[in-house]
Amino acid sequence: MHMKPLTIWGASAACLSLLIAACGSAAATPAAGSDGTVSVSVGTGTPVKIPKGPLKIGYFSNGNPNQWNSSQIAAVEAEAKKYGYTVSVVNAGGSLNTQLSQMQTAAVDHTYNAAIVQAIQGEPECADMTKVMPAANILVVSSGPDCSSALTNAGDGLWFPGTYATSGGDTSITYARAFFEEAAKEFPGPQQVAVVTGPVGNDLVTSEQDVLSSLAKTNPQFHVAGVVNTGWTAPTALSATESFLEAHPNITVVLSTYSPDVTQGVIDALRALGKLGKVKVADQGGTTYDVSQIQAGNIDFTLPYFPNNYGTYAVDAIHDAQLGRSPQRFISDVPSKYGTLTNPVIITKANVATYTAAY
Repeated sequence: MHMKPLTIWGASAACLSLLIAACGSAAATPAAGSDGTVSVSVGTGTPVKIPKGPLKIGYFSNGNPNQWNSSQIAAVEAEAKKYGYTVSVVNAGGSLNTQLSQMQTAAVDHTYNAAIVQAIQGEPECADMTKVMPAANILVVSSGPDCSSALTNAGDGLWFPGTYATSGGDTSITYARAFFEEAAKEFPGPQQVAVVTGPVGNDLVTSEQDVLSSLAKTNPQFHVAGVVNTGWTAPTALSATESFLEAHPNITVVLSTYSPDVTQGVIDALRALGKLGKVKVADQGGTTYDVSQIQAGNIDFTLPYFPNNYGTYAVDAIHDAQLGRSPQRFISDVPSKYGTLTNPVIITKANVATYTAAY
């Protein structure tokens, strides 16, 4: 077991926020208290008012067709059912413009009492989450980091005013740093490294690039030969990884930043090229697939993700708000038995038998 320190739309969103405040909020902002609403502080001085009874929650999904999303959605729906809430999955299909439009439409139409937002690209969506939806009395919980000021932060710094809370952390720059630093430690000496990750512009991918730039200065022998961008799916990862490895036959380490889908593509690419078992592999995810691949000797270590906890804790935060409890602005989805964002437990062949995958 190892322990590691662990736009164009901006203007329109601001305008829409003013429009809602001037024209739409009267219908969506009932008087506090006696009429069955709860005033919830979102850190801006202007509370969001939500009903005391059953809530309608919009889960704004980035729409990536992978197991991480499926696990998160299932957790949101299961936890909401416990409280008598209704959940609608709002699928953006991987399109930033679509998700922006979906959030703005929900604000204008007052479709939901609360929103759980899995942003495609946080900074362009920040105004909608912190201004537009709160002005329409939609209480927002985010996976974060979603505003530029939060991209380099950890813990409470991942929360941003206008939202009620940030639930997550395992996709933060802190957790990414723990992963790459562990890889440099586990694979010492001169290495040629390929990092297989998501699409350009994704917040996690941006954070990873910042970490890799720093790592190049402190661990120059751990040379990242290239970053391979995918669509967070097995087919895109297989194709992109295979092409990259064919063009860079000297790669000694492949790091996947998402399992199972991307890692499956990586393993299939290595197998197709006859390099499986010859190239070192590590990933982020800690899935049931990782467990089998660690046991088979195809993956050296994994750093777990907990999408189910993100979904569960996001709904719990909304329920806490409805009960008038003091807000916990940042809620880490990493269970204490698996460390912290700065000190996560790394899963290897030595401890995989006692590890339970979240998805």
